[in-house]
Amino acid sequence: MGKDGERNWVKVAALAAVFGITPQRIHGIIKELPAEAVRLAVKRGEPTWINGPAFVSWWVERAVQRRRPVRGENGDPLLVGEGGPASPALEKYREARAALAELELGERRRDLLPRSAVHEVFGRVAFRLRDAGEQLQREHGSEAHEVLNEALDDAEREMESI
Repeated sequence: MGKDGERNWVKVAALAAVFGITPQRIHGIIKELPAEAVRLAVKRGEPTWINGPAFVSWWVERAVQRRRPVRGENGDPLLVGEGGPASPALEKYREARAALAELELGERRRDLLPRSAVHEVFGRVAFRLRDAGEQLQREHGSEAHEVLNEALDDAEREMESI
């Protein structure tokens, strides 16, 4: 490979084969390459030559540039910003995503518990306290049992309001 004994120069067809794209795609890319990386055919039918290392550098840089603005770290394209004014809806969305992330972190750290888990635990506690109330009724009469039941009913209403 090479033109006039120079290394690093590759025909468009060979470059296309290496990158798994069509020669037409390479010809479309040529205008984006630095001028010194391309030797256009002088006559129809002659090959166009591309500097291989320059093309690879351009290809990698383009991949990096395309990847950067497309996705944020978590894969959400709406969380990526290029500076400049952002819409109020976008800011609200970002704030909501940040709030959700904080809640998830709180759950993982066990600083926060899911509402359903809290209700389940308090339900088991109330069940045990009602059993204790029946024992109080046997030992101290129905008035002691009623006082405990009223307190448990009030606690259940409070739990339901959460």
